[in-house]
Amino acid sequence: MIAEVLVAIVAVTAALLIAAVFRTREYKRKLQQCARSLKEETADRKRLLGLVESLPDFFAILGLDRKVLYSNQTKLGASAEEMVGKDFLEIVPPEARETAKKAFERAVQSGEIIFYEESVSGGAGRKRATYACRLTPLPRGKQVVGAVLTTRDITTQQQAVEILRENQHKSDKPPQTPKHADEGTSNTQWQQAKLECLGRMSEGIVHDFNNLLMGMMGHASLAQLDLPDGSPIRANLEAIETTGQRAAKILDQVLNYSGKGRHSHEPVDLNATMAEMEEPLKSSISADAKLLISLGEDLPCIEGDGDCMRQVVTALVENASESLGEAGGYIQLSTGTERCDREILKKTYLSEELTPGDYVYLEVSDTGCGIEAEAMDKIFDPFFTTKFAGRGLGLASVMGIVRAHRGAVRVGGSPTNGTTLRVLFPAAAKPAQLAPTDAGRVEETNGKRSILVVDEEPMVRALAKEMLERSGFSVLVAGDGAEAVEILESPSSEVKGVLLDVAKPEPGGIENYKRMRSIRPELQVILSSSYHKSEALSHFDTNAPPAFLQKPYTSGELVAKVREVLER
Repeated sequence: MIAEVLVAIVAVTAALLIAAVFRTREYKRKLQQCARSLKEETADRKRLLGLVESLPDFFAILGLDRKVLYSNQTKLGASAEEMVGKDFLEIVPPEARETAKKAFERAVQSGEIIFYEESVSGGAGRKRATYACRLTPLPRGKQVVGAVLTTRDITTQQQAVEILRENQHKSDKPPQTPKHADEGTSNTQWQQAKLECLGRMSEGIVHDFNNLLMGMMGHASLAQLDLPDGSPIRANLEAIETTGQRAAKILDQVLNYSGKGRHSHEPVDLNATMAEMEEPLKSSISADAKLLISLGEDLPCIEGDGDCMRQVVTALVENASESLGEAGGYIQLSTGTERCDREILKKTYLSEELTPGDYVYLEVSDTGCGIEAEAMDKIFDPFFTTKFAGRGLGLASVMGIVRAHRGAVRVGGSPTNGTTLRVLFPAAAKPAQLAPTDAGRVEETNGKRSILVVDEEPMVRALAKEMLERSGFSVLVAGDGAEAVEILESPSSEVKGVLLDVAKPEPGGIENYKRMRSIRPELQVILSSSYHKSEALSHFDTNAPPAFLQKPYTSGELVAKVREVLER
């Protein structure tokens, strides 16, 4: 009997031990799952915060007491950390507080999204700024527990609208673009007003979007530095960088219409460009189209951008191919020279900007359907197209590029005789020269050298700082020129170089640059901008920084430029 009881006790004990082992394993498995889930959730949260931090708009989460619970960036005169815990009205300009207060109350009481705009003073020597604001109620169940505030600077767009209104006010009915300029100068003035209006809007959009591309491309290039050799993720990150570079080129096309794209100025041989593009052009047109190329002899060079010339040729040839339709036909691509006097120039678009003289022409003619009379006045307008799936940007971009190169366009043809477009560029005096090649990738620096990064965008500042620090530099940051001057005036400062962002140079910014050079005459300065170098330097005098870095840039490009400048 006792033996049976002992056997039973041993059996029960063994069963309990086995169950405990299984429970321990199950607990361990669940703990590992929780740890993985927590790690993934933390990574997702970091990615989400990184995305929010890179937004160009000001973004804040507000409680019912109007206090800031979270802010993504510095935009209203205080750092993101300083904003947390404050009544958001304290960081709103005084003249806008009453409107902001009423909008917040309406949002949390009604549960509806409230939109409003505010125009506030930009401070001494600066124009007024206009902001579009949105307050979105933050629900928890059926209760509203706060609101999300987003603020966007729309000053550039408002200025463009005002320009358009002023020009519309001057004429009850806006004149049409002429076939010939001798029909009156008011038509050309209206075209110029449209260019200026769209140019201002596109510049602001491109600048903000380029800063976003900086974040995307910059983080991708930094992530590659942490990858082991042979990592399969490297190809994905390289694809992100390549996509960002393609997006930057598309942004240039947006600026091209207004003649404000990124254009280099160097001798370009149009004959060499045509020969280089012959095969790609033949493969891009329809199978029923035949491309004929006739190049002029002893063709002078033009001063311009080779990539832009290729874009002009591609747009004109593709437009001609589409006009042929399924019936097919011929496309003639020609180059040559033409001496243009005032009478000849009057028959072109953009004639008021030209001076008589020798011009190099690029001409594309086709045997297609031609251009209807009512469409002739609109063919260079953006988004105008007669095609079902067209975007209407091809000829508009051509006009912008031609205008930026001080050229003109002459249009001929009829609905029954096809179309001929002749693009004229001023002939250059000097022969073409090969552009210098890049120096290649730069390795890490030896020893600490201090660099000051000056950029109004917190995300760009932080990104440039990390890029340089990973390559061995010591980095200081400043949000504007005035703050940079204060850093340079400090006796303990050992700054050797400055990366200075220029969004749109103003007198105050130029004065701060001059003060930097007066404090440290030996200081090496690199100008960085979303605008082309010629546009960014247009407000500087002869003492402008010789070094320039185009946004968006990668880690390798930044480090290479900084090292190049410091070793001069």
